[in-house]
Amino acid sequence: MAGQVNRFQNRTPAVRFRTRVSSITIVFRQEKAFFRIGPVFVLQKLIIPERMKRTYLGEFEEVVLLTVAVLGEGAYGVAITDELDRQTGRSVSISAVHAALHRLQEKGMLNSYLGDATAERGGRRKRLFTVTVLGSRTLHEIRAVRNQLWNSIAPQTLPAVSL
Repeated sequence: MAGQVNRFQNRTPAVRFRTRVSSITIVFRQEKAFFRIGPVFVLQKLIIPERMKRTYLGEFEEVVLLTVAVLGEGAYGVAITDELDRQTGRSVSISAVHAALHRLQEKGMLNSYLGDATAERGGRRKRLFTVTVLGSRTLHEIRAVRNQLWNSIAPQTLPAVSL
């Protein structure tokens, strides 16, 4: 039975499906597989090769990842939220930023670690974020695609706009 389970571990993480192997039901969601043996569910984290991880981002995730890169070593939730507001003029909630940070961390584009305790936070530690190699590669790929598209626009195609 172990050989049958390994056969399914190479599926892409975004695929959601159920399959029945004898009396075991396997449900794939994201990077986890849920094995159902009778009334019992067993959760197993799948090993997904780096080449299979998603490298596409939504616009907000991209802006959050860029903001982490701008802030460098001082990137934590509140600082990221303040910098987003300053750079984009958009007011975003701290919970939206934390959700995006969590998604980016799950995708392998961010690392986090706990910083030192500070008196201003009542002795609590900040969770600081840094961009990983995958996150950096993704940002560079996005930038290259956008530059290529902008360079492909004929000069008279877009109406003139003053900023």
